Amino acid sequence: MNGLTASMLRELTSRYSGIRVGTYEYFKSSIHGLVPGTMTTDGLTLKVLAASVAATLGSAVANPTDLVKATFFCAGLNRTVPRRRWQQSACRRTTPAGSPYRSTRHAFASIWREGGLRALYRGTDATTLRGIVLSVSQICAYDQLKQSLKRRASMLARFICSTTSNPVGSFADLPLNFIFLPVV
Repeated sequence: MNGLTASMLRELTSRYSGIRVGTYEYFKSSIHGLVPGTMTTDGLTLKVLAASVAATLGSAVANPTDLVKATFFCAGLNRTVPRRRWQQSACRRTTPAGSPYRSTRHAFASIWREGGLRALYRGTDATTLRGIVLSVSQICAYDQLKQSLKRRASMLARFICSTTSNPVGSFADLPLNFIFLPVV
């Protein structure tokens, strides 16, 4: 159960929730207003830029919770699976017996004592890149489908957009889950 709290915090504060999705439309209209006449509001370029900025903001806020969640994930790997070389480098801070932290609060406090704010933002570049790939694929797919089905503004059309865009995002994000495991 140690990691559940970190996962819940991540969902509340990260690119998977309100920040990423909630700021997308704001950034879309702001970017369009900055460069009037160069991009259409329904153009893919504007959607990609807005999703990238929204993901960057979400990743910046969420990185500390991603780091703590990854710490507990690596601790679980230590107990259950023989270690591979890539896992050992990504999960280097955990002990063979499991997590060095008693709780999510203890993990945040310990990491802060070790290196302050800089330590909590270890791995931000990988987290941000992963967030951008996920957001661009998922939000842009949703927005493009919504635009295509505009004439059919029904609950079924929204359901189709949602159920199609989530697998697109998961498919695009999957390789990055293995390559850019947060540096714990």
